[in-house]
Amino acid sequence: MHFCHSASLHFMAKVQLKNHRLSQRYVKRNKMKHELWLEGEEEQTFCLAGPHGDGARKLLSEKAKLVWSCEAESHFEAMQKYYQYMGWGEYTTDFPESDKKTYIELGWE
Repeated sequence: MHFCHSASLHFMAKVQLKNHRLSQRYVKRNKMKHELWLEGEEEQTFCLAGPHGDGARKLLSEKAKLVWSCEAESHFEAMQKYYQYMGWGEYTTDFPESDKKTYIELGWE
């Protein structure tokens, strides 16, 4: 019984280390990478890179193309950069207390 528990802990530690290394590829200096995907001329998806954006990217067709990316410390900062890139003017939010929280404050390391 002790061996199984020890093996299980070892396996969990390896999984945690792998997930940590994977997340390090998408988190740089407290910033997370975001991606802009285009499908045709009108449809687009702006989502987090890496595991946090997997759900959004699963909805993309095979024709979708990654056209731009940026790094941001919060949802608000990412949206500001996205609006600037698209030429849409200044991004504003009705939820500044949540949208301006950094990803680290939200526990997304």
